[in-house]
Amino acid sequence: MRAPASIVEILERGERLGRFSLLTRGVIAAGAGTCWLSAGLLGGFNGVVSLALVLTTIAAVTTPDSAAPLALILTMSAGWVVQVQPLSPAWSLVLALCVLVVHVAAARAATIAAGAVLDPASAWIWLQHTAVVAVTTTILWIVVRLLAESPGPGVLVVTAAAFVTVVCFGFALGGWTISAGKGPDHSGTGG
Repeated sequence: MRAPASIVEILERGERLGRFSLLTRGVIAAGAGTCWLSAGLLGGFNGVVSLALVLTTIAAVTTPDSAAPLALILTMSAGWVVQVQPLSPAWSLVLALCVLVVHVAAARAATIAAGAVLDPASAWIWLQHTAVVAVTTTILWIVVRLLAESPGPGVLVVTAAAFVTVVCFGFALGGWTISAGKGPDHSGTGG
């Protein structure tokens, strides 16, 4: 008994993409699923939001080189606002990190050639860049949380200054990781 043609086509496409590409695309779905689950557990599940998230996740996973990942990130953010009531700045870090995971995985999936294998040097550079953004996002979240609890009219100015400081730190650290991990040697000299 043969599988339906549509199933065979999906399996053949997956085989052409390769394990690394499929794994990277799976990370997109994992980031979206984590966001959906967290928002649902915090504020209750919404059927319309869930359906929109499933559809945009499928689109982002199948076409990461399109605008679908952006649509997914917007859906995740809107779903968070709809489901988590009252909006909880304390839990907004979960949304920010899920958006980061979806963004990085979609960017990586969009740049992987069909059948490509995992290049450890390239993966290391991507992980370093992701870590830089995750750390700066967390630092900014901590600063904003601390400032939200302090009274006074200068909070906006201090928040803007903290944001600029964290962004500059991110660029400096990003430049350091780029210069520190120049990637594999392709000169043929082996050194």
